[in-house]
Amino acid sequence: MGGPKTTRHSTRDASPAAIAGYYRFAWLKVPAVRESFVPAFSENERDLRNYFTHPTREYFGVYYNEQPVGIVGGENIDSTWGKLEMKKLVGEPGLQGKGIGKRAAFGFLYHTFMIRNLNKVYIQSRNITCAISI
Repeated sequence: MGGPKTTRHSTRDASPAAIAGYYRFAWLKVPAVRESFVPAFSENERDLRNYFTHPTREYFGVYYNEQPVGIVGGENIDSTWGKLEMKKLVGEPGLQGKGIGKRAAFGFLYHTFMIRNLNKVYIQSRNITCAISI
């Protein structure tokens, strides 16, 4: 008898080529998904690439079973004051509420505090805005 299917969650650097590839996924073309991110994702591939590669931003793709299903990252990165604003989105329908975004957020927080040595993260959410400091 087969056991439960093993799934794999990961995050990867959101390079310009990877971001351009996101446009082939249906979830990014859904207006409600694009508009759930603040500011809303552009419908234009070039604008989206420019947004994610801006020097004050650092984004990673969120993958589930080797398929990009979302994005997590930081904006308004201020190394002088050791802070940034974190944003995340799992856009693939049916995968929200399964802990994928939470795991991506924990990975990004580890990267922020332990690798980048920042000390404050503002979390952007439609439900609440808060700050985490170490």
